[in-house]
Amino acid sequence: SLKTEGFFEQASSQNTDASDASHLETQDEASSTRVVSFRPYWQYIVVAAAVIALVFLLWPGQKKRTDPFISNHVVVFPDQVSRRLEASRQNLGFGQVDPAQVAAMQTAMTAYATREYNEAKQAFETYIQAYPTGMYQQDAQFYLAQSALQLNEFPQAQDALAKISKDSPYAREAAFQQAVILFSQGQSDQANHQLELLQHDSLYRTRIGKLLHDVKDLTHSTP
Repeated sequence: SLKTEGFFEQASSQNTDASDASHLETQDEASSTRVVSFRPYWQYIVVAAAVIALVFLLWPGQKKRTDPFISNHVVVFPDQVSRRLEASRQNLGFGQVDPAQVAAMQTAMTAYATREYNEAKQAFETYIQAYPTGMYQQDAQFYLAQSALQLNEFPQAQDALAKISKDSPYAREAAFQQAVILFSQGQSDQANHQLELLQHDSLYRTRIGKLLHDVKDLTHSTP
């Protein structure tokens, strides 16, 4: 009788162990299934995040300057054209103003004022090509340069600034900005030549002093 009871206890214990093992295997399979089923979702999330980041970086709207030396010395230049455009619109009936030029320039300045620099740059380029001797030619060249600066397109900015005439109201700022760009490129001789145009201008004395101070730091930090 004792042997029989022992036999049944042993069999019961084996059945319990087998049941526990089967239960654990079932749990492992379920867990594995959940991992497999969740893995594709995580992949989708990673891919979606990468796409969003890429779109943000390539979005043609507001692309900020990344050169700290240039950004420390060249700020967003204020709109000095819209008031003259408004005055021109009021004189359209007198035949002294080309309405197409006013409209084209207003489109460009509106984009610039709203910091849509890519659109502004394209609009200024369109004006310059359409009206090579237009009444807003110097304005378009200068603000084309400002838009290019905001888009990190320094060679185009420098090219546009070089086309600003010496008698333009933008001549001093254009010379200073060219000096900043040239210093950032290591072209000190050309940069100093631009600053010579401002050496007697008291309005730029402080900015030039800060610029030259930062140029020394930039030179010492360059390996």
